Amino acid sequence: MITRFDHGVIAVRDLETALAHYRQTLGLDARPGGRHTGRGTHNGIVRFGLDYLELLSIYDPAEAAASGLRGQALLRFLERRAGGAVGFCLATDRAEALAGRLRERGLEASGPFGMERLRPDGRLLRWRLVVPGGVAWRRPWPFFIQWDTPDGERLAWEPPGTHALGVEGVVGVAVLVESLEAGKDLYINTLGFAAAGSKEVVADLGARRLRVTYGPLRVDLLAPAGPGPLKAEMTEVGPGPFAFHLKVSDPDRARRFLADRGVPTAEPSWADGGLLIDPDKALGARLVLVEGPGDSRAPESGRLDRGGPLPYTGSRRQRPSGATVAQPTCNRKVGGFESPLGLPTEGGRGCPLWECLLYWVTAGGVAERPNAPDCKSGARRGFVGSNPTPSTGGRAHIAQR
Repeated sequence: MITRFDHGVIAVRDLETALAHYRQTLGLDARPGGRHTGRGTHNGIVRFGLDYLELLSIYDPAEAAASGLRGQALLRFLERRAGGAVGFCLATDRAEALAGRLRERGLEASGPFGMERLRPDGRLLRWRLVVPGGVAWRRPWPFFIQWDTPDGERLAWEPPGTHALGVEGVVGVAVLVESLEAGKDLYINTLGFAAAGSKEVVADLGARRLRVTYGPLRVDLLAPAGPGPLKAEMTEVGPGPFAFHLKVSDPDRARRFLADRGVPTAEPSWADGGLLIDPDKALGARLVLVEGPGDSRAPESGRLDRGGPLPYTGSRRQRPSGATVAQPTCNRKVGGFESPLGLPTEGGRGCPLWECLLYWVTAGGVAERPNAPDCKSGARRGFVGSNPTPSTGGRAHIAQR
């Protein structure tokens, strides 16, 4: 039902200034995204793959206020603060069923309802949202998106950026909640996350923490345990996303890059060794750079048991007899090559295993990789089941069956 992390939302007062700042100062390739029809808002996109950060701003306050509770909540937030994280979104392939499940569990949800964004080049993106509680901003839970515009088409229109900072994707979210018990019930019993440890104290925040996961996505639930920074934030803006964790291949290089541009970083204990960019320099958002393999997709078993196969998109090898492509596992790109989806490379960095990264559905319905004798990575040859294991250096390992 939930397929992957889709995007994190950072509200900013001036979009043009924010786009330039993220590109020039933070080394994140932020590009104009377009306007949300009838909402009074416009955005910029920092795209990594299918996952991205959205810089969201208001160009017409009257239209935003008239659009409903979500527009009004965004206006109130930007009156209190110059910017900051306001929401995060998970992708789903069954929006109607997900909305029904939330309601069955006692969490009223708006939707699915349609939205669209008109890009600067005139192309129109369409999707449907499910919003628990009716408002997406500053809530202790995610909202959900089912894209109507196909993934390949969206990535062709909005290819992943070239990020000088070296960020490769979003791998986690820290979320401020009022109660760990209520948060645990919501994320585990309603949304299907798994517990990844016991409750622990985070002294520098004056908080207690519980970590939950959905496949490779990590969510840290943080609840105030007394006076401290977390309690102050709860009082000012309420529950909601506290930080986004971004994967980088070389944290030391990222630190030097930021230092050369006058951007301070820190390593607070709550970041578990990650590198926190000064929130003032990130326009109010907390961005934590973490090293190591990461992937924002949900477990493959959750992707392949529902919905029909996608059309065969082509690769250099012949499609196995009787098989159809179910879902590309990687839409990233390698400079100098074109991906199996036919997307432009534009010098983008990405997974070196792109030639191997198509899943196939056999007649028995089992997800497998085709044999990859021409794989550029030097990984082992053979087939893999639903969960490839990382090899030394963080590359995907193609295991023998």
